[in-house]
Amino acid sequence: MAAGIDEQEVLRALLTRMEKAKAFQELTSTPESAWTVEPGSPLAGDDAKTAPYQVSQLAWQALLVSSDHLHCLRRSLVGDSPSKHITFAMHIYAQATLIRGAYENAARAVWLLAPTARRTRVQRRLSLHMDDNKHANRMHELMKHDSSAPTG
Repeated sequence: MAAGIDEQEVLRALLTRMEKAKAFQELTSTPESAWTVEPGSPLAGDDAKTAPYQVSQLAWQALLVSSDHLHCLRRSLVGDSPSKHITFAMHIYAQATLIRGAYENAARAVWLLAPTARRTRVQRRLSLHMDDNKHANRMHELMKHDSSAPTG
């Protein structure tokens, strides 16, 4: 079914916004230079206080995950080479999940880096690591559990 002219305009506007995400994807695809923390910067100080669980590495990971979700969203909508006539593939649930993943991970990076106080940034980084450990420990407990035994 071909989209009407109004729908085409809306789809073009969406595509324009998604094109902006391509620049973010290119930035996060760059090799190590983007990963380098400026010596003497507040972030370098944060990393020294949280080693080996650097603030910068977790923030960068969150940005990579966000970028990856945006890239996947764009490809799921229009593919790699849209023609003059735009055809979008709209999914009922999957694309909303990609948008959520992009927002949540971008927000995680902002939440981690936004405080002006180093102590807060360090606390946030270490609390996230503790939370990961708690969930990993719980998973190990569950995996040791004999799944053939009746539960109840």
